[in-house]
Formats: sequence, C-alpha cells, structure tokens
Amino acid sequence: MIHCEERPSENFKIDIKDIEKVERLKIRIPEPRVSMISGHLEQVAYNSKKFQLYLPDGQIIQGRINDEYISIESLRTLWGKRVTARGLVSFKPSGKIRIIEAQMLKPMEEGEVLFETAPVIQTQFEFAKKVQLEATGRNWLKEIWNKWPGEESIEDIMKEIKNK
Repeated sequence: MIHCEERPSENFKIDIKDIEKVERLKIRIPEPRVSMISGHLEQVAYNSKKFQLYLPDGQIIQGRINDEYISIESLRTLWGKRVTARGLVSFKPSGKIRIIEAQMLKPMEEGEVLFETAPVIQTQFEFAKKVQLEATGRNWLKEIWNKWPGEESIEDIMKEIKNK
C-alpha cells in the first residue's frame, strides 16, 4: 500500500501483476521520434503550455510547448490558423500519437500538406497480430493443390529421383 501525506484519502496498492503489466506495456510502446505535423491550432492553454492540433481527418493531436525553443506568447498570432509543429512525438502502445513536444510552431506553408497526416508507427504487437490474422484466413493446401511448379512431366521427375 502506498500512502501520500499530502493526499491522505488516496491510498493505492501495486502488486507484482501490476508491475509485470507495466513492463509489458513499456516493451510495446514505440520509441519517441522527431516528426512534423500540420493542422489547425484550435486550443491553447497558456498556464500548462499545452495546445491541440486538429487534423483534416478529425484526429486531435495533443501538444506541449518546449519553452526552450518557443515562447507561449508566440502562439497568440497562430491561434485558429493552420500551423506546422516540429518536435519529439511520443506514442501510445497502439502506435498512435500520445503527444508532440513542440520545438517549432509556425504558419503552415503550401508544401507542408503532407504533414496533415499524423505518423502512425506499426508496433511489433500490431504487426504480429496482422500477420496472424492473415495467416489464419489462408488455406495453404488449396493454394498448391493440382498445381505443378515446373514444366517437367511426372515421368521426367521420377527418372531424376531414381538417378540420385
């Protein structure tokens, strides 16, 4: 049982099963990577330095300003406009974006439409699941039954077998 003096009513317990579950999730989460994402800058929270980008496909990307590179005040002129954010993107275990830590946020330029599609990382888990689904739907025997891979007659093949 974990207890916090500042929050006496919020006790919780972590057992070995919870720790194992966290470890499995950690393995499934893709490594963060630098990406560019373009969309409408619709929400800005000045106190927490957070923002939201709305992409054309309806996806909403959470973002946070890295104030080493950008001031929160610079967002005033960009709010409600199409922008491009560049920064470190962290992912969920599913491979979808959890948050972008923006190091650059600027008005979107004409050639940056390709960044309006959020990068999706295919995790090892998702890849294995997809392969398993495809494999279970196949009947390998039906694919090769009554098909001969070469031009040789059965007699030619039998002669080759006997000669070996």
